[in-house]
Amino acid sequence: MACTCQSGMDGVYICFMEDNVKVPSIKSPLLRTLCIRPCQKLVQMVCKTPENDDTTAAHTAALARRTAQLKQLNEHLVYCEEIQRKTIASDLHDSIAQTLGMGISRIKNITESGTTPRKEDLHDIQSVLEQALREVRSLIYRLSPPILDDFDIDIAIGFLVEETNAREKTEFVYTNHIKDPVPLHHTLKVTLYRAANELLTNIRKHAGTLKAKIQLSVTDQDIILQVADQGCGMDIQKVKNIQDCGFGLYSLSERIQNFGGTLKIASAREQGTQITITTPVMTKESAHEKTHAHHCG
Repeated sequence: MACTCQSGMDGVYICFMEDNVKVPSIKSPLLRTLCIRPCQKLVQMVCKTPENDDTTAAHTAALARRTAQLKQLNEHLVYCEEIQRKTIASDLHDSIAQTLGMGISRIKNITESGTTPRKEDLHDIQSVLEQALREVRSLIYRLSPPILDDFDIDIAIGFLVEETNAREKTEFVYTNHIKDPVPLHHTLKVTLYRAANELLTNIRKHAGTLKAKIQLSVTDQDIILQVADQGCGMDIQKVKNIQDCGFGLYSLSERIQNFGGTLKIASAREQGTQITITTPVMTKESAHEKTHAHHCG
C-alpha cells in the first residue's frame, strides 16, 4: 500500500493512497521532521506521544469522576424522591385522612341513631369538611405554589417566610434587597424557591432554633440567596465536601451548579450556619419551558 506524509491545517497526516484513510496527529515540529521515516513507525510515534498519553489520561480521569458524580447524584435523587413521597403520605395521614375520618364518624352516628339530624350536628360536620378542604388546599400549595406563576422570586420567598412563620410558629426574618423586578425564567425561579424552602425546613428540623435571617439580593450578573441561623451549627472542618453535608444539600448544590451557580456553607459548632446561594441571572426560557407554555396555552 503506497503512502505519503503531508502537513495540513490541523496537523500532520499519513495518507494511505489506496483507500484515502487519514490519521491525524498533534501539531508537533518534531513529528514534521520525521515524515521520511516508515509510516508504521510514524503512526506508532503519533499514538504514543507523551502529550497524547497525558491528554488521554486526563480525559479518562475526568470522565470517570463525572460518571461517579452522576451515579451519586442519581442515588441522591432517588433518596430525595422517596423522602418526598413519605412526607406527602405523612401529611395525608396526619391531616386530611383523620379530618375526613372524623366527619364520616359523625355522619355515621347520626345515621345509626335513626333520629332527625339537629342543626348543630350538621354545622359540626360542615366545619369538619371545611377543615379537610383547607388541608387539601394547603398541601396543593406546598406541592406547586401558584404564587410562582404570578409574582417575582423576591415576593414569592417573602410569602414563603410569612406562611412558614404562621404555620410552624417560627421567627424567620426576611430582608428583600431587590428594588426592581428580576424576570427570572421559571426553572431558575422554582429552583431558588425550593432552595429557600429546603433551607428553612432544615433549620426547623436540625438547627435547634426557630430563628433565622433570610436575605435576597441581586447584582448586575447574579442573584444571591442567603440563609443564616444561630443554631447548633456543624464542624465545617470535618466536612470535606458538600456530599458529606447530607443528601438534601448535595442535591441542592447539584441543581444550583446546573445553572452555573454555587452553594457555600459557613458554619461552626454552637455558632450557627450560613448558606449562600449565588447563581447567574437567567431570563431566557428553556426549550422545555417554551414547549410547556405552548401546550398549556
